[in-house]
Amino acid sequence: MASIRKWPKLPWDVMFLMGVVFTISWGATFTRGAVYLGNISLYFPIGRNAYPAIVPTMLLFCVGWLEIMRSLSTFGQYLSDKLRFTHLFESMYSFLSNPNVQIGIIFVFFIMLDIISIYSILMHYGFLSS
Repeated sequence: MASIRKWPKLPWDVMFLMGVVFTISWGATFTRGAVYLGNISLYFPIGRNAYPAIVPTMLLFCVGWLEIMRSLSTFGQYLSDKLRFTHLFESMYSFLSNPNVQIGIIFVFFIMLDIISIYSILMHYGFLSS
C-alpha cells in the first residue's frame, strides 16, 4: 500500500537492488533445498542461505506494519466523521496520527510477542511449571 501511495517518490535504484537481493537470496534458498525433498533420510540445512535477505525482508515487513497503522488511523478518522463523533475522539485521533506513537505501538506489540514466545519456550523445556 505504501509503494502505491508514494509511487513517484520511490528511489528506484534502491528498489531494484532490493529486488535483486530478494530474487537471488530467496531463490537460492528455495532451490537449494528442493533437490533434497525426495531423500527422507538426509537433512541438509538450507536456512543459512536466507541470511543475506534478512535485512531487506525485515525492512519490507516494518514498512508494511507502519502502513497498516496509518491506514487504521485514516479509517478511524473517516469513521468518526461519518458517525459524528469528531468532538469526542478528536484528541485521541490526533495522538494516534503521530508517527512516533504508531512506531511505539508496533514496538510494544512486538515486545509482547517476544515475551510470549520466551514464556512458551521456557514452558516447553520445563524451566517453568504450569
